Amino acid sequence: MPDINSVIIILILLIPLPFLAGGLFIPYGKNSYPGGVEDRLLFKLIHLYVLGLILELALFELVALVDIPSQRSMTTLSRHYDILFFAAAILGSIRIVWHYFSVMRKREKKKVKTPKLQILCWTALFLLLGIQIYYFVTHQHLDGDDSYYVAQSLLADKTGDLYLRDPYTGYVGALDGRHAMAALPVFIAWLSRHCGIHTTIIAHSIMGPFFLTLMYLIYTLLGARLLRDKKDYIPLFVFIVGLWYVNSNVSLFTAETFAYTRTWQGKAVFGNICIPLSLIWLYDIFKKENKSAVFLALTSVMSVLATTASVFLLGILLGMACISLGLYKLIKEKSFKKAVISVLPVIAGMIPLLIAGVIYIKL
Repeated sequence: MPDINSVIIILILLIPLPFLAGGLFIPYGKNSYPGGVEDRLLFKLIHLYVLGLILELALFELVALVDIPSQRSMTTLSRHYDILFFAAAILGSIRIVWHYFSVMRKREKKKVKTPKLQILCWTALFLLLGIQIYYFVTHQHLDGDDSYYVAQSLLADKTGDLYLRDPYTGYVGALDGRHAMAALPVFIAWLSRHCGIHTTIIAHSIMGPFFLTLMYLIYTLLGARLLRDKKDYIPLFVFIVGLWYVNSNVSLFTAETFAYTRTWQGKAVFGNICIPLSLIWLYDIFKKENKSAVFLALTSVMSVLATTASVFLLGILLGMACISLGLYKLIKEKSFKKAVISVLPVIAGMIPLLIAGVIYIKL
C-alpha cells in the first residue's frame, strides 16, 4: 500500500497543479468564458481545471515528441517537463490571484438558492460515481495489453529507457516508432518518479478513478452547452450519461467498456475524454466562439499522447466538421469567402495532428 505522503503528492500533481495552470485561460478584460459557463462559479472552476489538465498532458506530449525520438533518458525528459509544467502552474497561479483582486472583489455577492431537485440529482450523481470507482478498484480488470503498456511504464521508470526496450523480453533494440508518440505510459512513469508509487498501482488503481471523474466533469461542461438556458438540469443530464455508461458494456470494444477496463490505456482516454472534449470545442466554434480553437489544438496534442490512431481518427472527425460547417455557411450566407473563414478555427485545431502525422512517418 502507498504511504500517505505518496498519495498526497500524486493528488497534488493531478488536481491542484493542473487547476493552477488552468489559470492561464482566465479570460482577459471583457471577454467571457466559452460555452455559457459564465454565470455559475462551479462550471467556471471545472472549465479552468479541465483546461489546466489538458495543458498538463499536452505539454508532456510536446516534450516527449522531442526527447523520445532523440533517445534521451527518462531523467532528462522529466527535468525538461518539470521546468515547463511548473512554470505554467506558477504563471497560472499569478493570473488567478491577479484576476481575484482586479475583478472578483468588484462584484456584489449574490446568494444563490439551489433547488432541492438539483441537490438530489447532484447527490445521486456522486453516489453513482462513488459506486463506479469502488467497483473499478475492487474488481480490477487485467488485459493482455498490460504486458506492453504497463510494462512500458515500468521500464521507463526503472531503466530510464524510452521505447528502446522490448517489454516482453527486456532486450534493448531500436526505437519503437509505432508506440513512441503515444507517451501516456511515460506520463504514468513521470507520476511514479515524483510520488514513489509503483507504476502498476498508478495505472490500475489511480488513473482509472481519476479519468472516470474527469470524464464526468467533461460531460458537465457539455451539459452546460446543450442546456445553456436550463442549467438546473445539468446534474440530471450527467446522471443519465452515467447510467448510459453503466449499461453499455455490450461489447469488448465499446468506449464505455474501455472506460472501466482500460483506463490506463490511451485508447480509453481517447474515446472517453478526447472525443467529448473535441465535440465541446467544435460546438463552441460552430457558435462563433473561435477562441476555443486554441483548446481544440491542445486537445489534438493530448489525443496524440493517448494514441497515435488519433492522428487519423480525430483528423477524420475534424475534417467532417470542416465540411459540415463550411457547407452550412455556404448555403446560409451564400458566400464562399465566409464559408472558408468559418472553418479556419477547426483547421487550426487540426494542425497538431498534421505535424504528428509527419513525425510518425519519419519515425
